Amino acid sequence: MKLLEEERARAFAVEITDKTILDHPFKDEYMISDYYKDWFLTQYLTFSIDKATQDDPSLKEKKYYRLEKISEAFQGKMKEYMLFRQLDAVLSVNVRTVEQLDEYKPVFEHYIAELTNNGSRSRKR
Repeated sequence: MKLLEEERARAFAVEITDKTILDHPFKDEYMISDYYKDWFLTQYLTFSIDKATQDDPSLKEKKYYRLEKISEAFQGKMKEYMLFRQLDAVLSVNVRTVEQLDEYKPVFEHYIAELTNNGSRSRKR
């Protein structure tokens, strides 16, 4: 998608995709599709970040910008799914010691609080 200007990329997407998804990208019923979860949501995040960093290059220097972008741009189950995946990826790659985990804890607490886990298991408080 980086090879196309935004207008041409959108025209291509409209040509090959169900327009309902493009107009309303965050519907819980789409979560049944692994392609939606693993490809579309990831591409949407990447596109959103690329667009924002074109407008403000300083965003590239923000350590937790991907998490911020997910938190602000995604909704519902998609937001929780992507936040969980990003938190897991950051921890898997960057944390090898308890001290490193302690560094991430204050930042991650905010995002973990956004995970409601409204699945079949009830959540104890």
